[in-house]
Amino acid sequence: MITQGFVTAAQQRALALGMPGHPVIVLEHPIASKKREHMLQLARHSVEAVVSALVSSLREAHHA
Repeated sequence: MITQGFVTAAQQRALALGMPGHPVIVLEHPIASKKREHMLQLARHSVEAVVSALVSSLREAHHA
Protein backbone atom coordinates (compact mmCIF):
# COMPACT_ATOMS: atom_id res chain seq x y z
CA MET A 1 0.00 0.00 0.00
CA ILE A 2 1.52 3.27 -1.17
CA THR A 3 0.50 6.73 -2.27
CA GLN A 4 0.31 7.88 -5.89
CA GLY A 5 3.67 9.59 -5.60
CA PHE A 6 5.47 6.26 -5.12
CA VAL A 7 3.93 4.03 -7.81
CA THR A 8 7.03 3.99 -10.01
CA ALA A 9 9.31 3.30 -7.05
CA ALA A 10 7.10 0.40 -5.93
CA GLN A 11 7.06 -1.08 -9.44
CA GLN A 12 10.84 -0.81 -9.72
CA ARG A 13 11.34 -2.40 -6.30
CA ALA A 14 9.00 -5.28 -7.14
CA LEU A 15 10.86 -5.84 -10.41
CA ALA A 16 14.24 -5.78 -8.62
CA LEU A 17 12.93 -8.41 -6.18
CA GLY A 18 11.75 -10.63 -9.03
CA MET A 19 8.06 -9.92 -8.45
CA PRO A 20 7.02 -7.78 -11.44
CA GLY A 21 3.32 -8.54 -11.01
CA HIS A 22 3.23 -7.79 -7.27
CA PRO A 23 -0.08 -6.10 -6.44
CA VAL A 24 0.03 -2.50 -5.22
CA ILE A 25 -2.79 -0.64 -3.51
CA VAL A 26 -2.55 3.07 -4.30
CA LEU A 27 -3.88 5.81 -2.02
CA GLU A 28 -4.18 9.49 -2.81
CA HIS A 29 -1.06 11.54 -2.13
CA PRO A 30 -0.03 12.99 0.26
CA ILE A 31 -1.31 11.32 3.40
CA ALA A 32 0.82 13.15 5.97
CA SER A 33 -1.53 16.14 5.95
CA LYS A 34 -4.74 14.08 6.14
CA LYS A 35 -6.83 14.15 9.29
CA ARG A 36 -7.43 10.93 11.22
CA GLU A 37 -11.03 10.68 10.00
CA HIS A 38 -9.95 10.92 6.36
CA MET A 39 -7.29 8.23 6.88
CA LEU A 40 -9.85 5.92 8.46
CA GLN A 41 -12.12 6.46 5.47
CA LEU A 42 -9.26 5.66 3.08
CA ALA A 43 -8.47 2.53 5.06
CA ARG A 44 -12.08 1.36 5.02
CA HIS A 45 -12.30 1.87 1.26
CA SER A 46 -9.02 -0.01 0.74
CA VAL A 47 -9.80 -3.16 2.74
CA GLU A 48 -11.38 -5.03 -0.17
CA ALA A 49 -8.45 -4.23 -2.47
CA VAL A 50 -5.92 -5.35 0.17
CA VAL A 51 -7.74 -8.64 0.76
CA SER A 52 -8.01 -9.23 -2.98
CA ALA A 53 -4.28 -8.58 -3.47
CA LEU A 54 -3.37 -10.94 -0.62
CA VAL A 55 -5.64 -13.71 -1.87
CA SER A 56 -4.38 -13.41 -5.46
CA SER A 57 -0.78 -13.51 -4.23
CA LEU A 58 -1.50 -16.65 -2.21
CA ARG A 59 -3.19 -18.30 -5.19
CA GLU A 60 -0.22 -17.51 -7.44
CA ALA A 61 2.26 -18.85 -4.86
CA HIS A 62 0.21 -22.01 -4.43
CA HIS A 63 0.10 -22.66 -8.19
CA ALA A 64 3.81 -22.02 -8.72
